Amino acid sequence: MSEKKIITRKEAKELGLKRYFTGNPCKLGHIEERKTSNGTCVSCDRERKRRYNAENREKIKCYMMEYSVKNRSSIAKKRRIYYEENFHIIAERNRKYNAENREKCRNNRRNRKARQRNAEGHHTADDILLILDQQNNKCAEPTCAVDLADGYHVDHIMPLILGGSNWPENIQCLCPTCNLKKNKKHPIDWAQENGRLF
Repeated sequence: MSEKKIITRKEAKELGLKRYFTGNPCKLGHIEERKTSNGTCVSCDRERKRRYNAENREKIKCYMMEYSVKNRSSIAKKRRIYYEENFHIIAERNRKYNAENREKCRNNRRNRKARQRNAEGHHTADDILLILDQQNNKCAEPTCAVDLADGYHVDHIMPLILGGSNWPENIQCLCPTCNLKKNKKHPIDWAQENGRLF
């Protein structure tokens, strides 16, 4: 690692530098760069900011909320410009994340859909894996019980549209064929259709 060039604050100001390095320790013993504006050690300044943020968390949160409300249109414009300028990078990053976190992404979509329908509850990707394990990786429909190794659909036993919840207790894993046949049917209607109730 190359050594930092030693320079005075006055020289740094003349050169228009934001930081300078004296090689001498600050009052707290840090041998770090200093800010040209006020001569403060970078480590001391970082620690001061960290302390301030911890002590004023609620105040900062309120300020940020007020700022985002007052500047909604300019923030949206900046985000839109950033997205347009970095579209390919963002798209590639999203593709990579989705490929590495497929079940998590599917789970997020299901929870979002449930919230849109004002359904009570939520579940996690781990809940789905536990349900699969409890079903021995077989379709929950007894008349089918096909192995789900090649793929499965997460089904709400009582459909959300009929007032079913989004809690794990109302979820089962079905093979794609059974889930598409069941669709939004009431569980009693589905059971009768499969000859399990008369």
